[in-house]
Amino acid sequence: MNSILKSTILIFILINISQVKAQKHSVTITGTLDTGLIKRYASNEIYIRINETTNLQSQGAVFKAPILRTANFSLKLELPDSSAYISFELIDKLNDDRFVTINSSGNRALREVYLIEVGDSIDIKIDKSGIFNFSGKGSSKLNCQWQYYNIDLNQKGIIYRESELDNLGEYSTKLNVRHKVVDLATKIRREILNSYKDMFSNKIYELFNLDILSLGEYEKRSFLWRMSVKSTIERSEQGKKAAIEYYNSSLKNDPFAKVAPKYSLKSAYFAEMLFQRELTFFQLYNKKGSSYRGDSFSEIYFKLKNSYNGSLRDKLIYICFERLHRDYFEESLSLIDDALLTMNDKKYSHLLQELVYKQYRSFAFELPDTNGRIHTLSEYNGKVIVLDFWYTGCSWCMSLNKAMEPVINKYRSNKNVVFITVCVDKDKDKWMKSIISGKYTSLNSVNLYTAGLGLSHPLIKNYNITAFPRQLIIGKKGQLISTSPPRVDLTPNGRSISKGVNLTSEANEKQFIKLIDKSLD
Repeated sequence: MNSILKSTILIFILINISQVKAQKHSVTITGTLDTGLIKRYASNEIYIRINETTNLQSQGAVFKAPILRTANFSLKLELPDSSAYISFELIDKLNDDRFVTINSSGNRALREVYLIEVGDSIDIKIDKSGIFNFSGKGSSKLNCQWQYYNIDLNQKGIIYRESELDNLGEYSTKLNVRHKVVDLATKIRREILNSYKDMFSNKIYELFNLDILSLGEYEKRSFLWRMSVKSTIERSEQGKKAAIEYYNSSLKNDPFAKVAPKYSLKSAYFAEMLFQRELTFFQLYNKKGSSYRGDSFSEIYFKLKNSYNGSLRDKLIYICFERLHRDYFEESLSLIDDALLTMNDKKYSHLLQELVYKQYRSFAFELPDTNGRIHTLSEYNGKVIVLDFWYTGCSWCMSLNKAMEPVINKYRSNKNVVFITVCVDKDKDKWMKSIISGKYTSLNSVNLYTAGLGLSHPLIKNYNITAFPRQLIIGKKGQLISTSPPRVDLTPNGRSISKGVNLTSEANEKQFIKLIDKSLD
């Protein structure tokens, strides 16, 4: 195992053993869910997540409460601080046990979170369409947030016009429309907040105001990147040119230059917005075609390290690892020690150590094959393992399986390389029929499945796998080599390969083989 990883895992374990139990702060949350909502997801528990960061890679601390036959629930939360942002979620039992955020208002890039404080006693009623109504001590904060979250930026007329402009190649006009829509939504959100001003302390008002402004800016930056990624290279370049021009013009006036630290660090979205703003630059000016993540982890990491200071810098560094570690596994691993030496805020240093402990080590899986024999990670010690996660009906999974044939054939006679597929189907018969079809797996693969647990299996949860296909490469000593190896069914910049040509990307195939060969040394 890599010495950096070993030392970081040891530090994390020692901290957890020796850490003095911090003072806890209690908040009581009760509620009632409409039975229609419960039936929609076949869920019998509600989950409340305490969020330190709000990007979708954030896992946070999750607490659950049973939903009683009366459709009521009750939960006493122990907060790590005097206040925290929380989200309300269910597990969709009808859709592979996926976590779903109740009342997600369409802002899929960031979690919809609600501020609670010590002493609050919140009761929530959730109707079948996901509408929230809060009551009790402190409820005005949550009602205000729910109301300004539910300003719809994606109304049909707006989407239709943007699509027209896109087809006409009027990218600058499309950007202008979208950004004015965001500005209008921000104005309405602030008007909603202003209507509550007399009910809030100045601290809460300023914090929510910063959340609203940061959310709007995040939406703008995310749209700039999406504008530069189109189905054809020609259109992508035109969209990218318009996005870069807009990005450069937006730098002239920075509305966030003088944000007070007491708000910037506590805000649900300010640090996420700053990270997205820095990432957008590398997305737009990438040289290797890695349009959605930039060209390297180190250039983004050192930009954050050198441009910010104090706890805000430490939070941004943590977000950088949290969001990009899968895409830059090896490169981010090499910078963990530097990050931990840089960080002075114990909260974010500890969060990074926890992330390393969970995401930079191999999970000791135990999974059955088609005959019911249990396969474990340890029995493949001394071999390089390529893990491939899939489910029946996943078209991209079939595409990847087809494209992997040259790679699998190259190592057909090499006993030190094993290809293992892991299916998350809950229905064993469906899984076995899919294996027989030959569309998802190779004859030379070891085929395993999550024993009916689907996405709730500990292996899937450990790697936070929510999209498919997904591959991992594990080294001969059980160490993780890559959590996001090059997709051989995609071009290096992430585009699908055109039909009628070789279904395998030669460039990505070479990089994939290089990772395996390096692991064999």
